[in-house]
Amino acid sequence: MIPPSPPPRKPLVIFDTGIILQATLTPRGASERALQLLESGMVIAVMNNYLRAEYEDVLRRLASLEKYAQLRRGTIIVDQLARVDALVERVPNAPERIVYPRDPKDAPTVNLAIEVAADFIVTRDADLLDLNNNPTFQKVCPKTRIVDPVDFLEAVEEWEAGGATSEET
Repeated sequence: MIPPSPPPRKPLVIFDTGIILQATLTPRGASERALQLLESGMVIAVMNNYLRAEYEDVLRRLASLEKYAQLRRGTIIVDQLARVDALVERVPNAPERIVYPRDPKDAPTVNLAIEVAADFIVTRDADLLDLNNNPTFQKVCPKTRIVDPVDFLEAVEEWEAGGATSEET
């Protein structure tokens, strides 16, 4: 008798702060659709305390600017943060594995990706996207793809079609 195949492994994702902001501001955009993949159970996302605090700080700080006045409507920020808290697994802050002098604020996200062996970092941040071409990052985190939300949606579709298993890490 042939043993059953292991269940498909879900992609492990880190959402950069800008993705949470964009999903809050543009409920029909690609960032929101990326979060909906999380809600549907198609992906697993992680954050640490640093990233969670950054999500809240950015949303609250930008709410004071006229450009982002819609963030002051009702309970939009509280609701989005509650949604993130309910859907994203919280893990310990990662130790510093690499220094990222180009944008030190991105270092905790980069080190979290290394620590959890994330499949994807979803971002529109050019500094993070450029890590795809950084030999040091590629050496310590060869399977992590850093993609924008549109590319992430396509990659998850491909992942589903390819049926990555829990044995593939």
